[in-house]
Amino acid sequence: MSDRVGQQLGNYRLVSLLGQGGYAEVYLGQHVRLELQAAIKVLHTHLTRQEAAHFYQEAQTIAKLTYPSIVRVFDYDVQDGVPFLVMDYAPHGSLRRLHPKGSVLPLAQIVSYVKQMAAALQYAHEQKFIHRDVKPENLLLGRQQEVLLSDLAWWPWRTAVPHSVPRRWWAPCRIWPPSRSRAMPVRPVTSMPWG
Repeated sequence: MSDRVGQQLGNYRLVSLLGQGGYAEVYLGQHVRLELQAAIKVLHTHLTRQEAAHFYQEAQTIAKLTYPSIVRVFDYDVQDGVPFLVMDYAPHGSLRRLHPKGSVLPLAQIVSYVKQMAAALQYAHEQKFIHRDVKPENLLLGRQQEVLLSDLAWWPWRTAVPHSVPRRWWAPCRIWPPSRSRAMPVRPVTSMPWG
């Protein structure tokens, strides 16, 4: 990980670090000519030419997901071997930031969040995508206080996937038959990770 504030990726100058995780950093970016803001996700990896071609293919697939409650990916590239995605900027941050662990929320607010999230997940599933990490940190608040599902289907495809899994299944995570998977059995979810 390196601090990229002040650098330019594509047409975006990186203004500030918004967050970081195990496989990427997210920056507030500003378009150099249009002065529009976007979230720029910079993956912690360096790609070969062949890997970059794979990244372009997967990013293009993800960019086709368009739904009001899903963070939109509207550009992507690889610059000097570093892959990045340009996404909608959610200025109000995540639900985790707004509601720290232990927060008590009114039932009406919880119902609103769950309805928006469920609709986004339903759309994703209809498109044959699985979100592998639904949690308050990946639920963002948009400009109109709407809930936006982020990190949809973006598996950390270079570093965290076992070598036994065929590359075409790495990212985005498509739904495939259980007979083709070596994963643990699916269990019902009994609680939401708000606490």
